[in-house]
Amino acid sequence: LVFFPVLGLVGMTLDVVIFIKREAGRAAKRIEKLFHTLADPEARAPFWMISYLEGTRLTPAKLRAAQDFAKKRDLKPLRHILQPRVKGFVTSVHELRGHATAVYDITIGYEEDDNMVPVPSFNYLLTNYCFGEQRKLAVHQRRIPLSEIPNDDEGIKDWLYKLYEEKDELLEAYKRDGKFPGQTVPWKRIETGYCAACFIG
Repeated sequence: LVFFPVLGLVGMTLDVVIFIKREAGRAAKRIEKLFHTLADPEARAPFWMISYLEGTRLTPAKLRAAQDFAKKRDLKPLRHILQPRVKGFVTSVHELRGHATAVYDITIGYEEDDNMVPVPSFNYLLTNYCFGEQRKLAVHQRRIPLSEIPNDDEGIKDWLYKLYEEKDELLEAYKRDGKFPGQTVPWKRIETGYCAACFIG
């Protein structure tokens, strides 16, 4: 994610995006500092906090490892996504309760055919789609009030694992039907000019 056009570099430079490995403990001090800033009533400003809870790219090997992890912990093995890393999310909920109002759950489905990469890498997206290749993707979005998320650690963990089971079912439905359940809102694909503007700034 650090290589994402504009946002990656700017986020790292301004210290408002925390790039960490799946072992979240190494970034504890930076996370604590960020939460303090977001919750500070003196410097309060509207904000979005984006958490990529899988923490890494999906590959067949990582998916198998995540399924083994789930079986050892009596969780439901997922077919299309990795198990979420729960510690950072639990901390986020505790620290931002009263300051944030909702969680927006985003699930992305990529169009597939025999000539396309089922789960494209970021480099593939950047070099192929922005410079000519056309491909449809679908985005499923839902707003979940923070008040609907449990207050205790174990409750939050169970809620998050259940949410990812639902996301996995959404992706199974997309794979089967070619669309997500619910109302469909069309939107335009990203044009080459937009990608160029991201690099130019």
